[in-house]
Amino acid sequence: MITDALEGRQTRLEYGSGWTRQFVWVDDVSDAVCAALTARGVSGMAFNLSDSLCPRFEDLAGIVKARLGQARSSVGTGPPPDDALSARLLIDVARQHLGWRPRTDIFSGIGRYADELAREKASPH
Repeated sequence: MITDALEGRQTRLEYGSGWTRQFVWVDDVSDAVCAALTARGVSGMAFNLSDSLCPRFEDLAGIVKARLGQARSSVGTGPPPDDALSARLLIDVARQHLGWRPRTDIFSGIGRYADELAREKASPH
């Protein structure tokens, strides 16, 4: 959606209305890995990492539109192709055992990613 907006194209998803996804910023994953490497008593434990929000596909389109006014998106109905349903990721165990909290939510993550893509597009190669 971001790339399409930056290039003046409309994003057309033929699926996804009402379906949700969770996201995590790569720097937050790095923070969690570092915390796990230094934490005591966590050997063999698994941790869910997410910004803990669960936006629908159409919410994502709205976030991109709010960040990039030129974004145009349409989201169809039905599940995404090859979708694997999963329960919402709870990050309580990572908070409790690693002292980890995400620093970047989906709203600021989309903004940061859009800024990076715009910089790449603007810089001569």
